[in-house]
Amino acid sequence: MKMCVRHIALLVFMVFSLVAKGQDDVCVLEDGNLVFYLHKDWDVKKRAEVSLQYGLDSLMLEQILSTASNGNFEFEGEDWTVLQVKGGKIKLSKTIGDMKGQINWKNDVIFSPNDPVSGLDGGPGYVDMDYVTYGVNRLTEPVIVQYPSGKTKFIVPKYEDAEEVLISGSFNGWSTSGLPLKRTGEGWEIELNLLPGKYLYKFIVDGNWIKAPGNSLSENDGWGAENSVFYRYNYKFELDDFQDSKKVYLAGSFNGWNKKELKMAKTSKGWVLPMFLKEGTHAYKFVVDGEWVTDPENPIVRPDGAGNFNSFMAIGDTTMFRLNGHTDANQVRLAGNFNAWNPEELVMTKTAGGWELPYVLPSGNHEYKFIVDGEWITDPNNPYLMRHGEYENSFIAPDANWTFILEQYADATEVLATGTFTGWSEENNRMIREDGVWKFPIHLKPGKYLYKFRVDGEWIIDPSNPAYEENEFGTGNSVLWIEPEGFTP
Repeated sequence: MKMCVRHIALLVFMVFSLVAKGQDDVCVLEDGNLVFYLHKDWDVKKRAEVSLQYGLDSLMLEQILSTASNGNFEFEGEDWTVLQVKGGKIKLSKTIGDMKGQINWKNDVIFSPNDPVSGLDGGPGYVDMDYVTYGVNRLTEPVIVQYPSGKTKFIVPKYEDAEEVLISGSFNGWSTSGLPLKRTGEGWEIELNLLPGKYLYKFIVDGNWIKAPGNSLSENDGWGAENSVFYRYNYKFELDDFQDSKKVYLAGSFNGWNKKELKMAKTSKGWVLPMFLKEGTHAYKFVVDGEWVTDPENPIVRPDGAGNFNSFMAIGDTTMFRLNGHTDANQVRLAGNFNAWNPEELVMTKTAGGWELPYVLPSGNHEYKFIVDGEWITDPNNPYLMRHGEYENSFIAPDANWTFILEQYADATEVLATGTFTGWSEENNRMIREDGVWKFPIHLKPGKYLYKFRVDGEWIIDPSNPAYEENEFGTGNSVLWIEPEGFTP
């Protein structure tokens, strides 16, 4: 691959974020060095998995495992150190002490890719917001204050004799400097500007890492200890009245309709529960002393397909689904992977020219269809489709962060953008000819992807992308890096 380690900082970010699995040891951070333990007896599949997981050039990996001897190894202008070790292994290392950014290096922490993945998996110390649907804090003391302005105050009570208290977490790359707390009469505090979401953090008191006092919510930090967990809220559920009720819970599509998890707090007006909710549309109900009730203050209710109704709320930008024509239809519904393909839930509104429904989609890629008087049809105004055997669904990515573009090939009849992100599908991600080029918009998670275009059955690498690496067929694959939001190489 040309530009072999152009994204070495992102590579280390990925390694730091992977789950420690403790078997088939591959990668370790040692004294400011990025070290790979490679096995000479790996088969082609395993070598491909390691190459994809860690961003190692597959041709470089092949050369090292086949011919490299002890000493320096240079590949595409990058210097590595090779050392033969026991057990048929090769130790491949590179100094990363001069890298940009703050990384909390730890020794002897082994990471292993047991399965081939195309994106960046969440691991200890890293928050993948694609998988965070909701969250509620568990404070035993008032040590966190959330202000409407977006500021969040973190408080560390006591520690009056400490000389310095710092806060470090997923919001600042686990930096060990730069966020000192101010001393107060009762301890220490700091205010941070945080967006809604989930955060992992710890305090550093005179050089010692500690969990947050007064916060009982935590998770494994990957080093045998715990990170404190905090959710910056963006929504508040309220239920007025019901003052005589003993217990009220909130349940919805976001928590699997668990009726005993999200307990609401009683107020002078009724019941309340502030929380973090992922952008998108959510169904919910209140459970009042065991009885399920819709939100009396929310007029938006929809059938669940089982003879009941649920309240609905949404956070985020609205996508307007429209179906032109079909004005003689009695009813048109919308269904997709965003509502578990429930054919009864999303009833569209009839207009002068057809049917429409505003709906807030969560982040990602979505498939959908319209149901016209019981008949499932794709969106005639949306050229992007996904095939599943004999069936097709319309495809939409409202927050697409990458668009595959292929110029030329004006006479082609079918062009696909395919790769590790789609399992090298030979029938999906069909590109559309628009403004003189072929296009396909998609939402991709951070990480490394291999891809090609398939033009009328012929596989080609991206002619506009100089980053590529060889494959087992000798035909090469184009390489795409999607960097984490806010990442600066």
